[in-house]
Amino acid sequence: MFKHTLLDSVNIFCKAIALYFFTISIIFIQDSVFFMIVSFFFFALLHRHRYTGMMSLIATLISIVAIFYPQLLWISKILILIVYVCLLTKFIHAPMIKYIFEKTFYRFQSRSFTTFIVTIIYFPGLLKKNCCKIDSVRKNYGLNEKKNYYMNLLKRVFRISVSELKEIVLLHKLRLYNCKKERTFVDEVHWEKWDTSYLCVHILFFLVVVVWGR
Repeated sequence: MFKHTLLDSVNIFCKAIALYFFTISIIFIQDSVFFMIVSFFFFALLHRHRYTGMMSLIATLISIVAIFYPQLLWISKILILIVYVCLLTKFIHAPMIKYIFEKTFYRFQSRSFTTFIVTIIYFPGLLKKNCCKIDSVRKNYGLNEKKNYYMNLLKRVFRISVSELKEIVLLHKLRLYNCKKERTFVDEVHWEKWDTSYLCVHILFFLVVVVWGR
């Protein structure tokens, strides 16, 4: 039913934003009758599909009961949210997920995240190692009796540790650069008119929920 539809052409970022709007909309709905209509729409759309259709039907029945027992509405909300995610996963493929990591995580990490993480992991150990090494050597030569010995020791340890840390950061950045060069065969994502339409439908649904569904 859903193979080769226009939804396949909607880019992954648009789908992620749409999922956000849909989730917020579902949370905002307080009117059981309104939610019953939403649940029935999903059932009418998915009744030929065994699992999602069955969950939509159960959500519809629970929302009917929730008219008299509103505390049950949250169960219907969870079911419809699961149905929507299942529906969305039919149009999200592994290369799309990898594309997100390539375009967001790797670029974000290459700017500052790598340096931050490497500093947290390695710098304390470098300070401890260099402090023990230099302190041991200087004590062997009796330099620990000099004035401001520990202040000078800390300055030298800090300078050496920073220099070693820069080399480690550079090594990790080179690894990250090589990782970024291993591109997938996913084409560059561009925003098309159907992406706008898809997103507008979800925004419109959100506005309808705010006005009539609460």
